[in-house]
Amino acid sequence: MDANSVFAVVDLETTGTSMAGKARIIQVSASFVQHNQIVDSYSTYINDHVAIPTEITELTGISAQTIMAAPSFDQVAAELYQKLQATVFVAHNVNFDFPFLNQAFERAGYPPLTIEAVDTVTLTQILFPTLSSYRLQDLSRHFKIEHRKPHSSASDAAATAALLLILIKKIEQLPLLTLQTLVTIGLVLPKQTMGVFKTVLQKHRQIGPQKLGNQWLNLDGIIIRKPRQQQQALRKPQTKFPLTKKQKERWLTPKYQYRESQAAMMNLIYRNYADSNKTATNLLLEAPTGSGKTLGYLLPMAYLAQKNRPVVISTPTILLQQQLQQVSESLSQTFKLKVNVALVKGRQHYLDLNRFADQLFLDESNQLTQFIKAQLLVWLTETMTGDLDELNFNQTAPFLAQINYQTTPTAQQQSEEPYDFLTRQQQVLARADVIITNHSYLCLHAARLTKVLQTKPYLVIDEAQQLPDAFLQTRRVTLSLGTVKKQESKIKHLVETSHGANLMGLLANDPDLEQTLSKCLQITNQLGISYQELLTLFAKQFQTKKDTGTLAQAVNLQYFKVQHQTAWQSIMRATRHLKQELDVFNHKIQNRATRWLPADYQLFLQFNQEVSNLIDFLNQVTQVVKRSSVAMQAFWLSYRPNASATQLRLVTTEFAHDQELQDDIYQYFEPAVFTGSVLFSSKKAPFIYRQLGLERSNTRMKRFQTTFNLKKQLNIMVAQKMPLPANENNPEYVAYLANSIQKIYQTAPTPTLVLFNSQALLAAVYQKLNKRIPAQILASNISGSREKIMRRFSSNQHSIILGASSFWEGVDFPHNYLKSVIIPRIPFAAPQNPLMQAHAAQLKAIHKQPFVSYSLPQAILTLKQGIGRVIRSENDTGIATILDDRILTKKYGKQIWSALDELGSVSVGTIGEIIAAQRYFLAHS
Repeated sequence: MDANSVFAVVDLETTGTSMAGKARIIQVSASFVQHNQIVDSYSTYINDHVAIPTEITELTGISAQTIMAAPSFDQVAAELYQKLQATVFVAHNVNFDFPFLNQAFERAGYPPLTIEAVDTVTLTQILFPTLSSYRLQDLSRHFKIEHRKPHSSASDAAATAALLLILIKKIEQLPLLTLQTLVTIGLVLPKQTMGVFKTVLQKHRQIGPQKLGNQWLNLDGIIIRKPRQQQQALRKPQTKFPLTKKQKERWLTPKYQYRESQAAMMNLIYRNYADSNKTATNLLLEAPTGSGKTLGYLLPMAYLAQKNRPVVISTPTILLQQQLQQVSESLSQTFKLKVNVALVKGRQHYLDLNRFADQLFLDESNQLTQFIKAQLLVWLTETMTGDLDELNFNQTAPFLAQINYQTTPTAQQQSEEPYDFLTRQQQVLARADVIITNHSYLCLHAARLTKVLQTKPYLVIDEAQQLPDAFLQTRRVTLSLGTVKKQESKIKHLVETSHGANLMGLLANDPDLEQTLSKCLQITNQLGISYQELLTLFAKQFQTKKDTGTLAQAVNLQYFKVQHQTAWQSIMRATRHLKQELDVFNHKIQNRATRWLPADYQLFLQFNQEVSNLIDFLNQVTQVVKRSSVAMQAFWLSYRPNASATQLRLVTTEFAHDQELQDDIYQYFEPAVFTGSVLFSSKKAPFIYRQLGLERSNTRMKRFQTTFNLKKQLNIMVAQKMPLPANENNPEYVAYLANSIQKIYQTAPTPTLVLFNSQALLAAVYQKLNKRIPAQILASNISGSREKIMRRFSSNQHSIILGASSFWEGVDFPHNYLKSVIIPRIPFAAPQNPLMQAHAAQLKAIHKQPFVSYSLPQAILTLKQGIGRVIRSENDTGIATILDDRILTKKYGKQIWSALDELGSVSVGTIGEIIAAQRYFLAHS
């Protein structure tokens, strides 16, 4: 491969993906690229007289009729083989196309091609690491590549060729030092893909020395993007806030429509803080979908923020943070509001350049780690923030935990250099008018935000109903009880490994150091034995053996501590002793500093880190055990069926008291705006007041009306005479549910979301439904990540999602795409859930009924959020089916019915009647 190489960009359409079976090529195409331009193309259908599966025809548009007059592969093999000789083979997933095509050549009597081959998927992942998808169709859309017929090999090959040109151009634009590092860090890429980088590097070397661009900074051999100079915001309002309808219409058009509810929300927020004759109050505002909630609070707050008081906006998730940031940054263009916007997250989300530099040239045997290093090197030439969430990694990459900032800062992490990403974040934050954060960060750092901003900011909490859970989550500690065994194994490996460098071998000529090291290892071994004995007793006492699902078992940790007080104290003493011996060892190493090579120090650092991790874990266990006697604590075991003792996780959390949100968050801000699309479970809304720790005396509540005609847009059906066994995993009930869902879907096949409150029930129904319905069935925790499920669902209209947890809220589908939601059971929290049990005990202690005060209103809110997935605009129509007749038979059902009646047209029927009514509704809506 060199600067004059011809790249043959090939794409195949086949009857299947199995190379060992009877799958055959039905279309082959190639676009030829040389000197950064497409110079030729080739395409033909292939007819090898094999059946084309229906799903392939649906995907590609190629049928038996399409290829009726096409040649066989044997007939085109000679011409195609000759065209590909002396080229570099390129494909979007080269490990499929290249061997598949070679197999076809071998069947036709030709030797396999031995030319170089390159993969564009891998190149794109390295060169554009922030993209969310690397499917050719999505890349074509992103890069504005003409791609009229996805899954036609002619169109795919042409699009891949255009992509290759973009990739080569991107490599040529990389700083020379970045390119050199990519070539030298030991990347393992498919086939000869690495050759593309080497070819461009050779071209640069022939040109000679090159000056580093002004946009970059050389930081000890790593090229990073220079920090942007921060502008102090202009704190003087540009225009008068538009209070009247006419003023707002002029303000909003042409990009936005005027909405009565949105205008009322804007005015209410603005006047609450701008009226000097009145004391501002908390605002509790329910703004339903379609009311323009985001602009409803963002515009008045952005205007108010220019009066020397910034606004902090908190959202439940990082994804929503990013979406809100995009809207906020458009304010200056759309509304001529000059505001500085800052996105703020926990320090662990940011890259620590010093830690990355330490890891970069370590020879890793893990190919994924080296691949991530390559992505980071490219990303660092572009990112202004160092926010690792920009990278959209699909895998859980342990390497990221080695290069991010630690939650608890160390002395080495207190850099104030302008290139440091945390320093950049602080600079941006100090000059910001609008600060966008998430609920978790707000719960942990409210006081710090006020300190950095040097004033008491305004506060907006979006989707405020999720704040209490986020607050609880920040107080949750999860301990993997197998950590001691893992750490003991790592420490022994560093000390005694039989191959490669080890500490005992390194210290063999120093009896004093060797003795200290032996003491550390001896204490570690004894700790491992004592801890394992205690863990075995713990598992025997509390672990329940079941066959399905992830189990959560309540634990009386206080009782166990009292039972085994002597063993606990022995482990605590040994932990302190180990810390003392580690300090002695480190001190002796420093006293012999001139003896050690850099590789020796690396071994010492690893040993120190692993022993420290063991000590930290045991200290954390000790703290959790000590807290077991404190009120307002819940403890439970989490584990998979048939898990061993070392696979258990101990989880603990501390409940908030009534005043805690005020003490930890609210006191640092002006009276807050609490908003959300679903906040109120009843007219007086006592539940949300109690959850948020608000007083009616200083809080104004307002429910804005929807602009949708929900009675015509959404048909809600409640099934009657439904079986509802106490054990929801009853096989007969699972079969009944699966049959009901199948009947409802097949009556009017349309994109459908089935929302479960139990992962175990979801999995059981999935097993029954899968392959029984001619549709793509996607299940949470079974079919991949939520993002992957959403992509597959949105690209195939014959799809059903079986969703749990996060699918109830925070999932947005394209307008009018999702047509049907099915809810098998009212989403009550499981009474046997340890967290729910602890919550119930807390409520009983203050003389409140757990079901009425918590379970019922929480279920109503969840139900409203789930059904709300269907109608997202005034043009959407859809159906919702609830397969739980407790709404009709239980006393509390009236309250649920009342909530449903606000969402659409509600009616009752048997499964047969529901099917008929829904068929009619969908046909006429």
